[in-house]
Amino acid sequence: MRRLKAVLPAALIAGLALVPAGASAHSAHHAGRAYAAGSDAPPAVIPTGVRVRIKRGENALDRAADYVDRDMPDKATASLKNARRNMYAAWRAAKWIMDTSPPTAPPVGDGKIVAHSSGAPAPTGTTYATPEDTTMAVLGYQHDVAGASMALIDGAKGTLENEVSKTLFAALDRRDSAVNYIHTLPPPPPVVGDGKAVAHAAQTDQSLFQTQMPGILPDLGDELQQGKELRAGGALTTAEKRLVLLASAQISDTQDTINTFWPPAPVGDG
Repeated sequence: MRRLKAVLPAALIAGLALVPAGASAHSAHHAGRAYAAGSDAPPAVIPTGVRVRIKRGENALDRAADYVDRDMPDKATASLKNARRNMYAAWRAAKWIMDTSPPTAPPVGDGKIVAHSSGAPAPTGTTYATPEDTTMAVLGYQHDVAGASMALIDGAKGTLENEVSKTLFAALDRRDSAVNYIHTLPPPPPVVGDGKAVAHAAQTDQSLFQTQMPGILPDLGDELQQGKELRAGGALTTAEKRLVLLASAQISDTQDTINTFWPPAPVGDG
């Protein structure tokens, strides 16, 4: 899929990008896997219920673009519907995982995740991503839906143009809803007991989202840049320019929300 080529620094293995946990939503989602920061362990895999939906949705976006290029608007419309359906389903699965799993504390210090010190053998088998990394993967897919939709605006007319608009704002609206929901999630519970089984780094009142959510700001900036390029290119009608302006205004509002909910650390902290 062509969007996989835009992933931030990562190794490509079997077509999947393997990136550090807590990287941008865009890069984390393309992977379907994420390395624990500072860890030599095998990459964690996004749970199947989310990973499969994202993959199907990405395939649908690629088909939609191909059908537009081949002047097959009916097929493009059907593919965009499938992209939306998989976006909705991926979020439902991620939300269920968040709702049924304890929050994950962010690593501190050198960023390494400290192993349990109880002497128990290390677990074997597939390592699955944290609920937070899984949710960031969905946010990354929402970014892809938004970007792919904007890229189709200047080539879509009539019914297809309405479908492109519907898909674009579905991505922006669902992302805003996700951001607001994530902000309501409780922090990790305090560490209790003798502390041997839990690294001191986990003793924090912040969830992993505190460090991850600012990571979607580059994706928002990318969408705003795309909108500016489209408006400056001269290929859009007046109605299409208005559509892009409305989308850009909503994206800017999302930026403000992220910066309000998860403000950057003061200069000199840490």
